Amino acid sequence: MRLFIANFFLIIKMAATKNLVTFYLFVYNLLQWGAWLYVLTTQMGMAYAAGGDTSPAKLWQAVGKVGWWACNAAILELIHALAGFVSSSPMTVFLQLCARLPVVHLVYFIPELQNQWGIHQALLAYGCVETTRYLFYAWSLYAEPPYALTWLRYSIFLCDYPLGLMGEMWVWYGASRVVRGDLVYACYMLLACYPPGMVWLYLQVLRLRRKKPGSSVKKAKGKS
Repeated sequence: MRLFIANFFLIIKMAATKNLVTFYLFVYNLLQWGAWLYVLTTQMGMAYAAGGDTSPAKLWQAVGKVGWWACNAAILELIHALAGFVSSSPMTVFLQLCARLPVVHLVYFIPELQNQWGIHQALLAYGCVETTRYLFYAWSLYAEPPYALTWLRYSIFLCDYPLGLMGEMWVWYGASRVVRGDLVYACYMLLACYPPGMVWLYLQVLRLRRKKPGSSVKKAKGKS
């Protein structure tokens, strides 16, 4: 643990000597990591303190706004991809944003949805995957990440993505019970897109996982 902390602070020191774009990506990823770490630890801490019986409304009050801002800040990742700052596919980033942003905005602007567990299931999944992903990206900008971090980055989705996607579907179902008129059909149409979308997403990440086996991660252009 001491070696991990020492290496992490060494990377921060090295960051100041690199070019501006790389340093900007490092700071961006570090801030996102901090935001999602707060969401994840706060949710888990509240659940533990309450014996798993914390109300959804209290959880949203504690972490909802931070999660909402973090999801909105991820719009910058599309700009990063379009500008060539990172090697990520703009289309992949766009599709990920299309899945998350409507969900967090629905809950943010429709108070009735803050009382259901779907958004907290989604935020828990986001927190697990994003704390790993953003730390991995920040680290890989300046050094090869530790094996454990690399393994988590390309393995955690196996159980985490179904958790998040089911939470998002729960939110859309809850929205269908609140909205009126044609918006109800829109909610059901979006729900119908989730099963094929889940299959496509799994295939994409499995393909990426095969290219990045364990510790043999190629030091690629920094992602965010």
